[in-house]
Amino acid sequence: MARDDYSDDRKPIMPKSVGALKIRDYDCPHNLRPGPAQKRVNDVHKSPGQDSASDCGEDQCDDGFKCHCAASQSLARGGKGAATTFTATNVYVDMKILLRLAAVPLLAACATTPASAPVPPRAAPIVDYHQHLVSPGFAPIVKLPERDGAALVKELDAAGIEKAVVLSVGYSFADERKALPDPDRLTREQNDWTSAEVVKNAPRLIGFCSANPLRPVALEELERCLGLPAMTGIKLHLGNAGITLRDPAHLARIQEVFALAQRRRAPVLVHMRARGGTNYGAEDANIFLDKVVAQAPDIEIVVAHFGASGPGYPPQNDEVMAVFGAAAERNDPRMANVYFDISSNVTDEITPADAALVAQRIRQVGTKRVLYGSDLVPPGGSIRRGWEIFRTKLPLTAAELEQIANNQPGFAR
Repeated sequence: MARDDYSDDRKPIMPKSVGALKIRDYDCPHNLRPGPAQKRVNDVHKSPGQDSASDCGEDQCDDGFKCHCAASQSLARGGKGAATTFTATNVYVDMKILLRLAAVPLLAACATTPASAPVPPRAAPIVDYHQHLVSPGFAPIVKLPERDGAALVKELDAAGIEKAVVLSVGYSFADERKALPDPDRLTREQNDWTSAEVVKNAPRLIGFCSANPLRPVALEELERCLGLPAMTGIKLHLGNAGITLRDPAHLARIQEVFALAQRRRAPVLVHMRARGGTNYGAEDANIFLDKVVAQAPDIEIVVAHFGASGPGYPPQNDEVMAVFGAAAERNDPRMANVYFDISSNVTDEITPADAALVAQRIRQVGTKRVLYGSDLVPPGGSIRRGWEIFRTKLPLTAAELEQIANNQPGFAR
């Protein structure tokens, strides 16, 4: 309400003695109190206004409220729901009458307070952390229909998701297996197109730049792209680029990219799995923590596809996630800003054993580090269905699912 019961010139009758009378938060019949849970309900009802499809068909996965404030609102302008205090020196007011008068507005407030009800979990995540667009230049490469920012927003609306992180596929044009002419120009054009689509659909989309790190102009292009409108972070695809962290020259180049990201305070999402899945496993996760994360201690880093690739959760993923899980359990400081997206890892075909293993690793790294993503071709064929599969196939509690659905690193707020 705009005013309380004693606003303007309607002053409360003040007792003249008894030291101090405190009217505290009365215990209403429902004994409910607004707090974080109720705030979350309000937030939920805001109106939202194969590893990467970049390599589909080329190389799998490379690419209640206690009457809070009722007393202060009804009796005086004194406080934010704690206690309203009356002080005096002499009493000439019948205390029973005073208390009855004071209780009337409080009980009225309680009468209109909604009954206690459990807070329902979100129907969908706030953010889809792994999405791609398909430009006119990229569609014939991946043999998929074009998909611009407006089309993605429609899919988000259908799924009840507020935002999506759009990962440029500019890196894919510099894949030497494609033998495309002037790949650096094509990469620039893709980053420019992605920026324009994100801008046209702001604030629903969050743009990430990309380039093949092994190209001589890669650092220059990433620097340029981070200056484009709405481009927030960097996407790296080690498999598509043919990079392995076990190669000292490749590792040095990735360290340079992370140093650039640190300087620009730009988050990085990295597809770590090496091309074809060869020479990739626990060793790479350890190198990443030892040699790469140290280059960028102040930025948010997202490891894509829960450690390796998708679709599914093969043993290679779990070998990598076991390393990250152990680091999280021992509170390794290098894990402070490391997150994991689960995109296309939980499919309709996942076995109960693998689902239990994924849930175990989620708990091991911590639900606050897990970001849901659906990828360009989501499990079940749609963004909405992909989340439903994730929610129903994994043996996670409602509270754990709620945490994952609400997770928002700094770059996504």
